[in-house]
Amino acid sequence: MAASYFGNTDAVDGKPPAERAGEDEGALILVTAMDIPILPHQLQRITRSLVARMNASIPSGRFQDAVLGATFTTANTMTLSEEGPLEFEFRSVADVHLEGIAEAACRAAEEAVIHSLLQARPVRGKLGRTLETISPERLAGSFKNHEQS
Repeated sequence: MAASYFGNTDAVDGKPPAERAGEDEGALILVTAMDIPILPHQLQRITRSLVARMNASIPSGRFQDAVLGATFTTANTMTLSEEGPLEFEFRSVADVHLEGIAEAACRAAEEAVIHSLLQARPVRGKLGRTLETISPERLAGSFKNHEQS
């Protein structure tokens, strides 16, 4: 799941956007759920890979370090009732497989971001300014331009 907010067309502290150069606002929040038996340190490694990759895709100087990530798994369920067992049995994927899992998580996150862009609706702000949505054709064209550079 991806939730994003990039850009503020309203005045902040009395300054309009044109006077706030270098003060870009925005955030991308990624929540990744999986049903793969992985351990907490493996979840952290996958989340770090995901956040680093998303940060790298943001143009330099804009919203850097504005990507937040949370990853969890439902594969090893356990009951923590008062009378639960003293020991738990669980499964875990070997660390050598984490790169492939992280790659799959990154691709899923990229797809979620693209989907969120295509689901956006026009926004009408102060003074009647409207921010239009991006068409699928324009989005595809921007990918083609990015691949060529």
